[in-house]
Amino acid sequence: MSQLGEILYLSFKELGFSFDKFLISKTQRIIFQKYSYLMNKYFDLGITGYSIYINGPYSSDLADVGYDIANIQSFYEEKTEDRILKDNYKESLKIIKDIFNDDSTLLEVYCTYRYLIDESGYKENDSITLEKVKKIKSHLISSDEFINETIPNIDKQLNERLLAIGVS
Repeated sequence: MSQLGEILYLSFKELGFSFDKFLISKTQRIIFQKYSYLMNKYFDLGITGYSIYINGPYSSDLADVGYDIANIQSFYEEKTEDRILKDNYKESLKIIKDIFNDDSTLLEVYCTYRYLIDESGYKENDSITLEKVKKIKSHLISSDEFINETIPNIDKQLNERLLAIGVS
């Protein structure tokens, strides 16, 4: 059990996430990876080893932590029963949940967009970046509007709402 595991356990408990479903649902594992990617982006949780994978940014180390939590949930529950998350962190989780609402497709496309910007030197709201996302995630993108307008608008909304509570 790791400190990262404890933080993620508490975070996903706050989000209403089921680690029981994590074990049996690829969609839940995608949601876990993408929410964790966003938490790590804004709060530097120390998650490393991300690369673009079939379903967007993926960390095998993070997957191991997720399986660990899922397999010994009662231990994490007991270990973290007296711990609470900071208010701005909890508010950030609410904002992320409000924007993405556990939509694995939206999370996958958006986190791929952010990964290209944050890790691969692409530019925000740039046509080259958006075309690259469209190429990587063509099987998920229903329209040009989705990639050209929805994803940049979500990025703007997420950053503005987090900045309003002091998170950047």
